[in-house]
Amino acid sequence: MPLINYRELKKYLADLPEKSPKSKACQAYLIYGEELLYKKALESLLTTLLTAKERGFNYEAIEGANDKIAEALQRINTYSMIPSPKVVALCDSRIFYTKQDAASIITRVKEAFDNNKLKKAATDFISLLSLLKLSFEDIDQKKNKLKLGLDSTINNDWVEELVGYCRENSIKIPAVRDQSSILQEAVESGFPGGHYLILTTDLVDKRRVLFKTFKEKGMIIDCAVPKGNRRDDQLAQTAVMNDTLQEILAEYDKTMDRATFQAVCELTGFDLRTFNNNLIKLAEYVGERRAITTADVEAVLKRTAQDPIYEFTNALADKNQAKTLFLLTSLLDDKFHPLQILGAMVNLIRRLLVIKDFSVSDYGREVSLNSTYDSFKRYTMPAVKSYDDQLTRWQKEWVNIPGGSTANPSKTKSPKKFKLSTDLMIAKNPNNPYPVFQTMKKAMKFKREQLLGFLGILAKADLTLKRSGQDQKLVLEKAILTICRNQRIQVEGNEVRR
Repeated sequence: MPLINYRELKKYLADLPEKSPKSKACQAYLIYGEELLYKKALESLLTTLLTAKERGFNYEAIEGANDKIAEALQRINTYSMIPSPKVVALCDSRIFYTKQDAASIITRVKEAFDNNKLKKAATDFISLLSLLKLSFEDIDQKKNKLKLGLDSTINNDWVEELVGYCRENSIKIPAVRDQSSILQEAVESGFPGGHYLILTTDLVDKRRVLFKTFKEKGMIIDCAVPKGNRRDDQLAQTAVMNDTLQEILAEYDKTMDRATFQAVCELTGFDLRTFNNNLIKLAEYVGERRAITTADVEAVLKRTAQDPIYEFTNALADKNQAKTLFLLTSLLDDKFHPLQILGAMVNLIRRLLVIKDFSVSDYGREVSLNSTYDSFKRYTMPAVKSYDDQLTRWQKEWVNIPGGSTANPSKTKSPKKFKLSTDLMIAKNPNNPYPVFQTMKKAMKFKREQLLGFLGILAKADLTLKRSGQDQKLVLEKAILTICRNQRIQVEGNEVRR
């Protein structure tokens, strides 16, 4: 049987005989790639193989931990009490995972943990520990944390919290067994007539015998989308997002122009599930109005960001006093350190200052910061990139100046490789101009002298947090109120009022 792309699945299912589609269907399916796509493909298969009534009795979904392979095979080889087709699905399987995938797996575990999806985080976590042959006790050792692909320079307390969750809920690490060969033999032998096995996963290794067995004895549905930044990769990503857009627009009877579509894409990035959810939010937000506009995008959607501090600094840049104070309380309740929050405030002010500098530089003097998004992408963004390139050149020159950032070069055995600091770059990701567009609009709310004064206020707050016993929340609140309100501040002996 062939390997087909997820776009070909609809035609494949349509070509099955209308009266008895099951008679021509494969008994084993492997669906891999983008989670949202493979779940849609699974649903399409189930709708074809089972009626709604049959699904209630003869469909069994098993979470795809590797220790569930034997259970899945036992169920698919067991005849049902009710004569009808039977489907067993191994959902979100990890059977193709290898040690080389550790870094990407731990990233997904951390993302699920941060989103409070502890069960999902724990399931992937114990699969990874099994893969690396580590126990919960091993995690207490620093060297084994490094095996998980963790950065030893940052706080990884969440790992201990996740281990505690696993122990409290009696979640055990599965034994290391060659489940792949067991499943391979089962697919080669086949299943009882009218019984179907579907395996879904995000990762596959096409060199594995198991993959080749599914291809020879069953069918593989490729739902993978390239994640790179090459032009071909980005075209593939845009095509998938456009397909998703058309599905949602058709379902809700809405329309969206290209500029609005691009704005949603750039706010979301290639995160298909978030993109899908954002489109649904927009469709429900506009109500009976058919057209979804860029104004709706700005009103409804937030930039996708894993760091919750982003929302805090965004509110501060908007001078939204009530929201900023509310988010400050939330961050402190979530155990963010006051100095970490203060650092985010300082970085925001510094970045707004850089934008102000850009606006009066040779690079930005000829462009308008108060332009439409399309005009911004066409004219302002190239100037921003040129300005950031100049900042990079200045950094490299500064490193080589005596007394610059390379301290005591005589004691250095070999010159250190230059490491670019991106803190002050306007566009850290030039391929995503929409956040830059929004930040520039916010910068227009401040004068340069004000921003310099704010840096002085934040410097005093830093000393107060470190050297006094004052309530840390009150110190931060005072700085926030100064930035958000129309207050007088001192800048090098001059009084400035917005």
